[in-house]
Amino acid sequence: QTLGIKDVRLTGGEPTLHPLFDRFVEGLSEKGVSIGLATNGLRLLWRQDAERILRRFARCWISIYGPTEGSHAWIHGGRRPTPVSTMIERVGDLTRRGCNLGISVLVTPGTTLRVRALLGQCASDGVRSVRLIAFQDDGRGKGLFSVPLAAWRKEFLQLRQNLANWPETKSI
Repeated sequence: QTLGIKDVRLTGGEPTLHPLFDRFVEGLSEKGVSIGLATNGLRLLWRQDAERILRRFARCWISIYGPTEGSHAWIHGGRRPTPVSTMIERVGDLTRRGCNLGISVLVTPGTTLRVRALLGQCASDGVRSVRLIAFQDDGRGKGLFSVPLAAWRKEFLQLRQNLANWPETKSI
């Protein structure tokens, strides 16, 4: 607070892995700092005290690695991740309890047609905020897809245009 910092965003890797994560969040919160978090949710969503810690965030984005179970598991590196449907249900439940959560979905080439079903589930399970993040063919993603970048941009832009006309987006 003495530095005039009023807003902090915690991103990763995975911020919740830090052994002092809870103390850091509580300290910032007690000083009146607005805190945002981007997390895969694995360590946070199912804690017994999840509501207590999540209420300290101005916004918490839970990452889902693709709009389908298959894309989520594939991008997750082959480990058995928590199913997308289970994560959406939990985020909806915690949102109804007053936590300011949203779901951040990585959209990859070939999965845009599945986004509508994901948004429908989010809407029916009480998730109020969803953001779609377009896959970028750089960094860790380099070479993962053989789709030409121009074709992928066109696919994603079409998805964005379609969102305005989908009833699922009206309730999110």
